[in-house]
Amino acid sequence: MAVNTCSNKSEYIFIIDEINGMVSPELIGSARTLFGAKKGYEVLIRIDNENYSSISNVIWNNNQEINFDANLSYANTEIIEDVSVKYDFARKLFEIEPNQ
Repeated sequence: MAVNTCSNKSEYIFIIDEINGMVSPELIGSARTLFGAKKGYEVLIRIDNENYSSISNVIWNNNQEINFDANLSYANTEIIEDVSVKYDFARKLFEIEPNQ
């Protein structure tokens, strides 16, 4: 099950596997950190965990893989990266590519 939550500043998404008792990392924050490191951006983690990022088009590919589009923010929202994220829950693997 994918669970999407939000505050007035950010969105978050987790995968919960009740059968096997597993929970994914928070996928927006993880994608933001990985993509930011790849691009050489400073990735600040706020004490309140706000990330000023959002998601859309959440789609399950199969029982283990989820895709979504995300707007990832950096430099106090001066930089917004529009990306496509694929997360393989079983392998704990991210694929993040800029949207054209």
